[in-house]
Amino acid sequence: MMDPLQEAARWERRAEENRTKAECYTNAWCRATMISLADQYDRLSERALTHAIAIDGLFRQGHVEEAQMLSKGGLHPYDEGLIFCLRDFKTRGPKSRSAIVSGDVDSICQRMPVVMLAKMFNKSNREVARDLIKLDRSLENGRP
Repeated sequence: MMDPLQEAARWERRAEENRTKAECYTNAWCRATMISLADQYDRLSERALTHAIAIDGLFRQGHVEEAQMLSKGGLHPYDEGLIFCLRDFKTRGPKSRSAIVSGDVDSICQRMPVVMLAKMFNKSNREVARDLIKLDRSLENGRP
């Protein structure tokens, strides 16, 4: 989904394209149609730009907080991914289980679910592996 500034720029480009096309037509009706489309796209661009300015003003005044992404269970998607990976490692077999229990960051950070989670949330593989180990230990100890 585009933010309002990107949307305004897109409508602006469309308007310019239609003006360029209008110059190429020799038929008056076709030219008028392309020019009217360009005018409509200009209005849509102004509307999106006004929307962007209004949102920016609300953020600056503190009336709008940035929405936090949460899963159905109320967890952040990264935490949900960690729980999924941990459950996956515990059910895969003795090597996966022992890697988590022993805290073997090198072994854990090479696994595909860890690599995918790291890419999705712009983290290093080792950081995700350490978070997995920390989550396992906190669940074992009964502390958050």
